[in-house]
Amino acid sequence: MTGGEGDDPKAAFVTLLWTASGQPANKRITLVDGKPTKRAHGDRGTYYGQVVRADDPDALAAVLREAGDRPDALLSLGYVPAMAPQAGEERGQRFRIISRAEAARRLGLAATAPTDQIDAAFAAEPRIISGDPVVTRTRGFWRFGGWMLFDRDPSPEMPDDIRHAVADDAAWLATMERVAPGISAAGRVRLRSSTGRVRWNGEPLPASGRHEYIRLDRRNAVGTVALGLQIAAVLAGLSWRKAARSTATGEVVSTTMQPVWDPAVFSPERLVFVGAPDITGAGLTLDPPLVEAFSGAAYAVAAVPEHDDTARAEASARAGAIFGKRRTSPSGTAADDAGEAYSGPVLTAADLTLDTVIAFQRHGKMTVRAAIKRGLADERAQVPEEFRSSTSFNAMWWRNRDGSPVLWDRGARVRHVLADGRREAWDPIEPHYPAPTSTIPEAIAALDQGTNQFFDDAVRSSKARREWKARLAEIEEAHEVGSRERRAALRDGRRAMVAAHGADWRAPGRRAVAQAAAGIGKSTLVAACITTRQADLGNVGFLTDSTKNAEAIAAKIPGAVVVRGRGKPDPNRTDGAAMCLRPVAAERVAQAGLPVGQMLCNDGNGKFCPFFSECGWQEQKRRNLSGEITVFVGSHNYGTHHGPMPALDAVVIDENCVKPLIGHIDSALTGCCRPRRRAIAVEISAQPWATATPWRRSATPCATLLVP
Repeated sequence: MTGGEGDDPKAAFVTLLWTASGQPANKRITLVDGKPTKRAHGDRGTYYGQVVRADDPDALAAVLREAGDRPDALLSLGYVPAMAPQAGEERGQRFRIISRAEAARRLGLAATAPTDQIDAAFAAEPRIISGDPVVTRTRGFWRFGGWMLFDRDPSPEMPDDIRHAVADDAAWLATMERVAPGISAAGRVRLRSSTGRVRWNGEPLPASGRHEYIRLDRRNAVGTVALGLQIAAVLAGLSWRKAARSTATGEVVSTTMQPVWDPAVFSPERLVFVGAPDITGAGLTLDPPLVEAFSGAAYAVAAVPEHDDTARAEASARAGAIFGKRRTSPSGTAADDAGEAYSGPVLTAADLTLDTVIAFQRHGKMTVRAAIKRGLADERAQVPEEFRSSTSFNAMWWRNRDGSPVLWDRGARVRHVLADGRREAWDPIEPHYPAPTSTIPEAIAALDQGTNQFFDDAVRSSKARREWKARLAEIEEAHEVGSRERRAALRDGRRAMVAAHGADWRAPGRRAVAQAAAGIGKSTLVAACITTRQADLGNVGFLTDSTKNAEAIAAKIPGAVVVRGRGKPDPNRTDGAAMCLRPVAAERVAQAGLPVGQMLCNDGNGKFCPFFSECGWQEQKRRNLSGEITVFVGSHNYGTHHGPMPALDAVVIDENCVKPLIGHIDSALTGCCRPRRRAIAVEISAQPWATATPWRRSATPCATLLVP
């Protein structure tokens, strides 16, 4: 699914959007106490869209007029390349845009799942849902379309000279010539505020805002241009300090440098509210959209001033902020295409306290002190009311390397930090795993005893399962299902199992924790334990962090095999081919959360992959399920995904397994071997052996040993 012109560097695109529900999306103007009052409708969540080719000002002006006649319409200056129009067409296929939360719901993920997991599972190509291509409004899908928006909105807080330059069309263009030479001659479109379209009793409502749309000759260089112009505006004295006030007290809590435009609109997935206002009230009427097109060539990105380290340092000093370096040259590169080239000014405000209350998107409201104690990191949050009024989770909370907290207000570009920057300013986090006090010989002895005990328990559990399976097969063969004799035989069989293996023969497994310092020989000891009990353990999975480690472990256990993923090189081929001969397709299907085997290999209805018979991965699967192999060494990913292995009786997880398990509800620790009801689970980490803790009965994992 690709658009025919999405890769044409000379083309410019915008996206016309409209609400899927048909509800108004733009500002709402009603009468309150007999006077016109405006407010926002808010994000409607789900939209339809079409990518429109807009190479010149007249084409963009036509789209703005079309949107301006519809209360449900909006605009994005970005576009989805896969949905760009085909050659010779002005508009691409209709597609749907959903929120990240809705994407998580459709993927069966929790609404609180990490954003990276949701984006990876949804994949970077549109998905077909109910007949429509569907994307999310995230930067993974959207690219700059070639038009740059300068939002002019004069306010009483501005200095007189700045307010005049922002409010007056000719003055604004003359001002912009000082920071972007030649911009007044570029092709552009001016859209006047939609509030000014509204009349009350025949008189237009006061409005002075403008949108200035400038065509660039490099579609993907919007971020680079934005940074260069901001630095130039500061150096030319064309910026002012915008105050952020507490909604509770009205006091100024921080200030940010603002040029003669709003710098917060340079994002390809951002919604631009250009549709008709939703008006309700006697005497309120609406004029047509106020759109002007000015012909001219696309503005040359190369004309944007370059700034060396000295100039950037001077601009930072004047702004009381930090200007980053350009990540790309003005010509525009792949980094621009990924939307990562913009780095604007940042103000650091030392106004956080340990008692500041922050609303986190996933964890609710808590103080900074509580968030530190809970170990929260990389979380979406709301800017506290005492800093500025905000109802969106557009701030980010994180922890610096020294543990100090940061709240990044992306809208105001303010980095809030603790008022006292010393380490003593926040409560220290107590170590979750205190350092062991035993000597090395004592630690080795405890490790040896605990590990051997684990595998002895696993052997007993495996024997009990096999014995019960054999008894059950005999009962099924001798008695009809539902018969009185069958029920009596089952009762007798269970009594015999209790007599032979104890009353807890079917109880959920236990967890225990063993001390095991790094380099003490954990992996070697585990391999030896598996080797000496291999005939009685049943099927064992040994999961580690790399193919190299997997091969080393397999070499220590007679008869063990390395389980390789579809994208790994096939060791039986000399041409370097992967285990799966369609690895890219398999990876995309997996990222979409779909079953690779059913979608690509064998659909169960007689349709096979054309490479099925020569596929190294399928050959590996046939070998592993033959019953001749009982020890399988593979990736940590098999802790959350079904692999080419039989159901396992014991699992060993070697090295740090946290990253592959993040965001997964089910894993080797909670149920990767769900068919096995009898289970024993033991963890080995930097702790002494602890009291047994039962698993949740719904999970009933196989015997599991952690070897971090």
